[in-house]
Formats: sequence, C-alpha cells, structure tokens
Amino acid sequence: MAGLAAFLLTLVAGGALAGDWVARNVQLRDLVVAIEGSESAMGTVQDQISAAFDAYAAKKNPSDADKDAFDATLSNIAANGASSIALAGDKVAAVKLLPWDVAIWNSRQAYLNHNLAWQEYLSAAALDPIELTKDQAAINDTFLVFEKTITAAVPDPALFDLKKRVAHLFIEQAPADAPAQGPMQAAGLHLAA
Repeated sequence: MAGLAAFLLTLVAGGALAGDWVARNVQLRDLVVAIEGSESAMGTVQDQISAAFDAYAAKKNPSDADKDAFDATLSNIAANGASSIALAGDKVAAVKLLPWDVAIWNSRQAYLNHNLAWQEYLSAAALDPIELTKDQAAINDTFLVFEKTITAAVPDPALFDLKKRVAHLFIEQAPADAPAQGPMQAAGLHLAA
C-alpha cells in the first residue's frame, strides 16, 4: 500500500512538473510572438527614417523648403512610430502569464521598459527631429537587460523553437555595409527591432 501511494505521489508530482514545463513554454512562446510584433514595428520605423534620410541626402542642394519638408516627414514618422510601438507594447503587456513564472514576468517587464524607451525616443523626435541624431542610451540599455532576462527565462528543454527565436531577437539586422555612424546609430541600430 505504501508503495502504491509513493508511486501515485511520484506520478502526480511528475505530471505537475511536466504541466508547468509545458505552460512555461506556451507562455514564453506567446510572449515572444508579441515581442516579435513590437520589434517589427520598431524595424519599420527605422526603415522609414533611413529612407527619409536617404531621400534628403540625395538632394544636391536642398532648399529651406526641402529642409522643412524633411523635418515634417521625420516628425510624422516619429509620431506614427510612437503610436504603433505603443500598440505593440500593449500586446506584450496583455500576454497572460502564470503568477509563479517570475523569470517570464521579469522578461516581459524588461521588454516593456525597452518598448517604453522607444516610445519616449520617438515622442521626443516627433517634437524635434534632431533627437533622431542623438545617442539613445535608454534604448540600448533596456535592450541589454531584456536580453539577459529572456535568455534566462527560456525553459530547458525548450519547445516551439524558442531558443532559436529568442536568439534571433538579438541578431543585428543591419546590412553588412551599414556605416557605424550616422542618423540610425543614434537609434541604437540594434535593428533586431
């Protein structure tokens, strides 16, 4: 009788551990999907800003009107980008997490801090496009914290290709011939965004 009780207890405990492992994988998958959406929004903004800078740089002798139009374009891109990134951040915040999965909660909060840094950067740039040329330490710093927290949160073993998907978030997506300096360097050019 004691052997049967021990067997049942082991079976229940094993089932609980397996259930928790599956739940952590599902939660992290859902979080990564939302984060990928947010990073895509950031990448879209970076692409739009780069295109605007390229178009302006292509002008041989830009006039004051060209400069004003360029500033207006950058302001619009930044304002729209701040809104789209805020919406993507809302989706990250809405991912359902179990209260005891602290590592995943910490990852989500670290990412929300990064998303907020982007919103603040773009909101400032919407008011004054010169912000696009300034170093953005908050974006870079929050991204590094996020990298540490989410890497630590990946279950072992991981389902849903999570190790690869998480690693991909941190692969720099900038073109190989991109200059080390320039307008996008100020945006952190982490371009996993």
